[in-house]
Amino acid sequence: LTGLLTRRAYNKISEQLEKDYERVRSHYAIVFFDIDHFKNVNDTYGHEAGDVILSTFAKILASQTRDIDILARYGGEEFIALIKYQKVKEVTSYVERVKKIIGANKFKYQNQSIQVTFSAGITLRVDHLTYAGAIQKADVLLYEAKEGGRDQIRLEDGTII
Repeated sequence: LTGLLTRRAYNKISEQLEKDYERVRSHYAIVFFDIDHFKNVNDTYGHEAGDVILSTFAKILASQTRDIDILARYGGEEFIALIKYQKVKEVTSYVERVKKIIGANKFKYQNQSIQVTFSAGITLRVDHLTYAGAIQKADVLLYEAKEGGRDQIRLEDGTII
C-alpha cells in the first residue's frame, strides 16, 4: 500500500544499522510519525480514503527522506525513520519539512479535501544505552505529542515543534 519497508524488513535493516552504530558510533535518530485522528478519517470518509492518505503520506515522507536513511511503515498509521546525522538540526529540519508540506496541503479523495496532521517523537540513539531504550523513548515522546494536543513534534530535550 505505501511502497515503504514493512516492519519485518525494517527490523532486519535496523539491526544492521545498530551493528554499525556499535562498531563505529555512527549517529542516527529515531523518528516516530503517527497520523492524527486517523480512525476519524476512516470512519468519516471510508477505508479507501484512509488508504489514499496512508499512501500519500508515505510518498511525502519518502520524498523528504534521503537514500542513506531508513523509512518504514511501522504499523497502522504509524511510520518510523532512522535518520543518520552529523548535527541534530539535520533531523529536526527533516521533520519540520515534512510538517510544512503536510500542513500546506489537503489530501484528495474523490471530491473530498481532507486536512491531515501528524504527531512525532524524536530521540537520538547516542543518548541511550540500547536501541530498545532509544526506540521506547521515541514512542513515549510520540505518545506525549498526541496527549499534548497532537500536530506536534516532541524531542527528548523537551523541545516541542
